[in-house]
Amino acid sequence: MGAWGTAIFDNDDGLDLRGDFDDQVAGGRSVDEALEELEERLEAEDVPRGPFPNGLSDHEWLGLAALQVEHGRVTPGVLARTRSIVASEEEEPERWPEELLPERLGVLADLARRQQEADRAAPPSFRRRVRRRARWMRRRLAPSHPAPVLPLWARLVLFGLLAVGLFLVLRALLPGVTSAGNPPLIAYAYYVFHCVRGALAERRQ
Repeated sequence: MGAWGTAIFDNDDGLDLRGDFDDQVAGGRSVDEALEELEERLEAEDVPRGPFPNGLSDHEWLGLAALQVEHGRVTPGVLARTRSIVASEEEEPERWPEELLPERLGVLADLARRQQEADRAAPPSFRRRVRRRARWMRRRLAPSHPAPVLPLWARLVLFGLLAVGLFLVLRALLPGVTSAGNPPLIAYAYYVFHCVRGALAERRQ
């Protein structure tokens, strides 16, 4: 991470986040959708890998907070994370050169003030909440996720039961088609392959 100043976007990570946001909006996504996607991505990435953190930079969370403030939206998760980062920088002044510390603390205080003044984000619609939860579950059930919601054996059992259930339902609905129940079993075999491959790759590291 390279930083050349004390402002929120005076660093590589924060600037990359802003660029990602601008690209999404330019590509046709709404401001709300782009901000929501960035928050989901940071939440998914900001998890420990074994005994070590994955190194997600505080600058990314502060950059997202600044983007939310610019557009009059503040979500509870980002607000809480920003407060934690501001407190940590105040408690660890050695993180910045002595001559830059007052300026940096002023930047953070200004961001915190603007967060308080900004309108809170309107509660998402039920449909958006369902879509967001589905994306969260899909990420957490993926074989490559660093902090899956279920251990490997439980995921294999769960998806195995689902595959067998779908197989039986399709065979019952389409008794004259012998291959009707094959797609769930093929999908399950593919999922098992990726789980095993991911587990072996993790062991080699």
